[in-house]
Amino acid sequence: MVEALELFRATFASINHFLMYGLLLLLPFYLIKWRVQLLSLIKTKEGDVITHQQACWCIAALMAVVSWFGSVYTDNLVLGLSTDYIIKRKLFYLCKMLFVLFAAASLYALHWFSQVQIEQPSKLFVYMLINNLTLCFIQFILRGYEITELFNGPYVFIAMAVQTVVHLYIVCYPYREILSKKIRLKQ
Repeated sequence: MVEALELFRATFASINHFLMYGLLLLLPFYLIKWRVQLLSLIKTKEGDVITHQQACWCIAALMAVVSWFGSVYTDNLVLGLSTDYIIKRKLFYLCKMLFVLFAAASLYALHWFSQVQIEQPSKLFVYMLINNLTLCFIQFILRGYEITELFNGPYVFIAMAVQTVVHLYIVCYPYREILSKKIRLKQ
């Protein structure tokens, strides 16, 4: 069971790393491609639905990259500490929860400052953050205070599956616009 769980975790972690590196390469391309519409949206606060969706995707993609790489960095930092195992567990899940709250607050602040409507990419990213916050809180209580591994299997499965689906959605979101334009041209 433990070997299968570690294989599952390693597989989905590799997929998530691949998706985030792909997003890291895609984000500058789309920022340059959409810069005129995004700058006019920020200056005039007016734009069509597509422009708002593009700006929302850029904000959600930026926050996905920042939260993923920041989370990986803080995870490695906390796990590398030379403290008691139980204190390290508590600190690990506490840092994870704080990082999720920081990502949600930053996402909201970026939308508020740029006055971009919250569209589907950001909503889905926030749902993932709420899911991760809930799972980390459960693990914080169960593994930090109750010292039980009861929820470890479902935690890994749910957290990795949800993250992978959301990251895949965020990476593939710009292609939806391209495909919808091709379909409109054929009609």
